[in-house]
Amino acid sequence: MQRFVALVVDDESAMRTLYEMILGGVGFAVQHAADGEQALALLEHQPPDVIFLDILLPKHDGREILDYRDANPRLRHVPVVVVSAHSHFRRLLALGPEDSFLVKPVRPNQIRDAALAAVGDRV
Repeated sequence: MQRFVALVVDDESAMRTLYEMILGGVGFAVQHAADGEQALALLEHQPPDVIFLDILLPKHDGREILDYRDANPRLRHVPVVVVSAHSHFRRLLALGPEDSFLVKPVRPNQIRDAALAAVGDRV
């Protein structure tokens, strides 16, 4: 049974498929968004337990998604795992203590570990 929901926001379909396989294997239901507009629409309905977020996205970039999360009391507590090929973004983003940053290419165990760390003692 899937107890947790992960929102994966990445414009590359192969990456979304990879997340689906890895996160589904550890009990997460996975929602997908191929751009920032889709991500914002999904966030309007139900807060996920964790967000995996690429920064360079069409329509609304990852920074806008982070700003939206931070401005919304319903979402402010949701951990974000930023996944980017551009490691310098780590210094440019105001990530909270519950957030993390992974540099592409990511290994499956990094995705799994980040998801499990995000839900912590609720596992």
